[in-house]
Amino acid sequence: MMQDSKLIDLLKALSKKDLAQLGKYFQFHYRKTNNAVVLFNHLADFAPDFNAEDLDKELAYKQVFKSKSYNDNVMRRTTSKLLEMCEEFIALNQLQQNEKAKKLALMLFYNEQGLDKHFKSVYRTWQKDQQQAGQIDELYFFNQFLVEQEISNQIFRQQDRSVEPNLKSISKELDNFYLMHKLKVCCTSVNYQLLSNTKYELSLVSEVLAHIEHNKEQQAPIVMAYYYALFTLTHPEEEQHFVQFNKTLFDNFVQFHPEERKDLFTLLQNYCIKKINDGNRTYLSRLFQLYKDGLNTAILFDENSLSPLDFKNIVTLGVRLSEFEWTEHFIKKYTINLDVSIRASYQDYNLARLFFGKNEFEKVLELLSKVAHQELFMLLDTKVMQLKCYYELEEFEVMQSLLESFRILLLRRKSLGYHKSRYQNFIKYLNKLMRLNLFDKTEKEGLIEEVVAAPQLLEKDWFLKKLEG
Repeated sequence: MMQDSKLIDLLKALSKKDLAQLGKYFQFHYRKTNNAVVLFNHLADFAPDFNAEDLDKELAYKQVFKSKSYNDNVMRRTTSKLLEMCEEFIALNQLQQNEKAKKLALMLFYNEQGLDKHFKSVYRTWQKDQQQAGQIDELYFFNQFLVEQEISNQIFRQQDRSVEPNLKSISKELDNFYLMHKLKVCCTSVNYQLLSNTKYELSLVSEVLAHIEHNKEQQAPIVMAYYYALFTLTHPEEEQHFVQFNKTLFDNFVQFHPEERKDLFTLLQNYCIKKINDGNRTYLSRLFQLYKDGLNTAILFDENSLSPLDFKNIVTLGVRLSEFEWTEHFIKKYTINLDVSIRASYQDYNLARLFFGKNEFEKVLELLSKVAHQELFMLLDTKVMQLKCYYELEEFEVMQSLLESFRILLLRRKSLGYHKSRYQNFIKYLNKLMRLNLFDKTEKEGLIEEVVAAPQLLEKDWFLKKLEG
């Protein structure tokens, strides 16, 4: 079956535009009678899915070799050659799109050929581009190291003893590259260990940290950002590292590439969330401010698009902190940045959450009635909010009917995994809350203890507020 071959998998991955460019590349660089080119032209007719029944090795062989006698070895060699030609095109295409790689290749060539004027011309362009871009990505220091190395090679080649070799610059850029990536790997490793409950040693970590500690003033801001990030993971109780981390990111924001900003921002978010989960409520306001900074600096946006999860988390924090006016403004301003398929539903649903926080339960029910349930968890969370509203409004008959239909819905949903128990526990404790004699102190204290200890319970804070109130 050709559909299972590496060649077909590769062709499937290419866009319509890429396939057209690939065809032109073959026409320009190879004879039309080349067997691999003939095979490509045949296969291109099956784009873009390459799943037709006629996509068969023997039929393709007949198209290429005009022979009835199928030879599997010849077909394999032709397919392998076409795959090789495709990979050659992809590599050249990637290089063509990478301006830095092109300039580095030119500097290397001009240096080897002794074309100093050409070398200096490309180097001046390189410096100008670096100053204009000014953003540190994962290869920034490595590319700078390669350029400094070529400058050094030029100095030694010219044998001009009056010119000092730039060995310090080479060492500095190499150190920056190593330190940045060593710290990134350490952060990833610690995160992985926390999630997977595994432990393994990383070499030279203590030496790297000691070196940075004794040379903080000389370190690049991106190195210091990952340095503080690592300490927030390894020493979460020492909150000064979070403060320094946050300051380093936003003080040097324009220097960092968008991908680096997002990675660092995510580490800051995770630290706040862990603190909140550990019971430190001061980090609610810190995470809220972090989200505000993320909006102001556009870290949260991906090509002007805001993720539904970030949108929901911002509203949740705004409501919990009683920042009602700001949160309402946020919903109305940034709904346009959500995907159009969920935009209306998310606006109504999150406005409902806002009005619930303001105890305007009639408005909540009105908004929830307009929410189009395109996503399962929005449907489930909508029902949870409706049930809470009915309890607050003391509409117990309607609430009891909804509880039963909600229970049946959960039974029918087989794909919820551990989430099912969270919703089932909500139903269980809402029933207990309804039956509770609030004037029986012993009974009430017993239920409070039960709620506090209950694992996987949705809306635990709301239950405790109702019981303790």
